[in-house]
Amino acid sequence: MTGKLIGALIAAILTLTGINTSDIENTALTSPNTEEASVHNTDGSFAFRLYSQTDKSKNCVFSPFSLKSAMTMAANGACGSTREEILSVLGYDNIESLNSDMSTLKDRYNKSGDIKLSTADSVWINAAYPEINGDFSEAMKKSGTDMYREPISSILQKMSKWIEEKSSGLQKNVQIPIEDNFAIGFVNTTYLKAKWESRFEMHASYEDIFYNADGTESKTNFMHDIANHEVYKDSNITMLKLDYLDGEKNLSFYVAMGDENTDIEQYISRLERRRIRLSLPKFKQHSTISFNDILSDMGCRTMLSDSADFDIFEEKVPVRVTSVMQDTVIDVDEEGTETASTTFIAAGATAMQEPPLEINFNKPFTYFIRDNDSGEILFMGRFAQA
Repeated sequence: MTGKLIGALIAAILTLTGINTSDIENTALTSPNTEEASVHNTDGSFAFRLYSQTDKSKNCVFSPFSLKSAMTMAANGACGSTREEILSVLGYDNIESLNSDMSTLKDRYNKSGDIKLSTADSVWINAAYPEINGDFSEAMKKSGTDMYREPISSILQKMSKWIEEKSSGLQKNVQIPIEDNFAIGFVNTTYLKAKWESRFEMHASYEDIFYNADGTESKTNFMHDIANHEVYKDSNITMLKLDYLDGEKNLSFYVAMGDENTDIEQYISRLERRRIRLSLPKFKQHSTISFNDILSDMGCRTMLSDSADFDIFEEKVPVRVTSVMQDTVIDVDEEGTETASTTFIAAGATAMQEPPLEINFNKPFTYFIRDNDSGEILFMGRFAQA
């Protein structure tokens, strides 16, 4: 996984309430500097290329994996340059490799364990359009995709119920853009609920200052702990890995603050386990993001134009992607993380014990939940404003 992250380095020392630190030698960090902006990337993995297009001055959260899943369905119905562009943006040479990788990941993620992780796909067809063709239908069945053919008048209500069920009730009444020319929609919902391997104590959480991206200061609730975690820190970057309680899925929550031009990939392998004094905001975020312009800038132009080439219906129906929307929520607290994301792609007719290292995430930071075995980024976000 390559890419340059967004974050902002430099943290201040906080005294951890309720913990005896007389035997601990504090490691001083440089003072907060609001002029130090972010970690940023212009190439690399699908996740970080998406992230590089977001507004770094605002909070955001999204699921690269959910978007990838929905685009995989669309790719199976696409032909020619439309499919080639989708595959290229996702980082694949052929549809077979993409389908194989996604099938393997979904089988793994939907297994039971301490981490509740599930991902589900569905295709919604406007009953006013012809039946879908055999090739596309077979590809969807093989991938375990739910398929629904409904009058346009009832699609929105039934789709909302499907999303609420697949997100374990975390996403209710998601605003789904269905236009009059709606022909077919591709929906993925990915849900995760996981407890920290080393949980934060409730009594150690208290309010402190967060230095916002716009230079202002806010009071927000921070979680605190002194424990052993994998961490890396130098003059360019501070990076932390928090593990979840489930060794089988091997998922972790990463947090990174750093110099604007720092390439974060090289640091994942440099993380080392050591004793740290940690301060991290507890937060809830909700984002609704349109990826139309972002995907177009990344190279998926044809699918969004009247030149789109999709072969989905038994009869030739010229359709183009009209909307790529994602709704994501995340809750990070002392117990762990609960998050869900729904992506909707609509297509319509065209036209030795060292002293603890002080780690205080009190400035804008990037976070992402990563499958450490495959390198897949499941969720990703930016905490820029408390």
